[in-house]
Amino acid sequence: MVVSARKKLRASIKACKKLLKSHRYYPLPGLMPAMIRMRWLRKSYFGKSEAFMEGKMEKLDKIRAIIRDDLSYTESKMNFNFLSKELQKKYNIIDTGNVSSNNYDPVALSIIEEHSNGLMLDCGAGKRSSYYTNVVNFEVVPYDTTDVLGVGEELPFEDNSFEAVFSLAVLEHVKDPFKCASEISRVMKPGATLYCVVPFLQPLHG
Repeated sequence: MVVSARKKLRASIKACKKLLKSHRYYPLPGLMPAMIRMRWLRKSYFGKSEAFMEGKMEKLDKIRAIIRDDLSYTESKMNFNFLSKELQKKYNIIDTGNVSSNNYDPVALSIIEEHSNGLMLDCGAGKRSSYYTNVVNFEVVPYDTTDVLGVGEELPFEDNSFEAVFSLAVLEHVKDPFKCASEISRVMKPGATLYCVVPFLQPLHG
């Protein structure tokens, strides 16, 4: 009985691995069996290439220099976490199984290239398929590509920190879009580039 169950489990794992390899992005972790979900998490957070981790460490060092000194946070090898329970309650941040993952459009890519030697902010980045060492991925979800956890209404960066800022289909999701816009303005350097996109005529938008 035990041997038979183990064989079935191995077969299930093998099938799930094959399914994972056939997709560009990982499926939602909440839909996987527990063991496969654990392996998905291990691959997401601990199975990254050496180049990715070197890029991550390099970027976190840059971010450390522009963090406000009046806020408390925790730090790991993957991100700076400013998302306290108080902030989550204040701005109605809830955990979901949804994964937001989008590619940059040509306009965004040209801005990233233009500021390749500087530092820019992607406010509400989601999970990015490409990881740039000059783009700070700011999110409420700890994806592997997330650099800083926090809320847009209270950005944890010093004034005049970024050469460019992205806000791509994000403001319609936050509790106070006007406060977010004010915070984005505060952290932009004089003459910085802003690429802001909001949906138009989308009554249902997730």
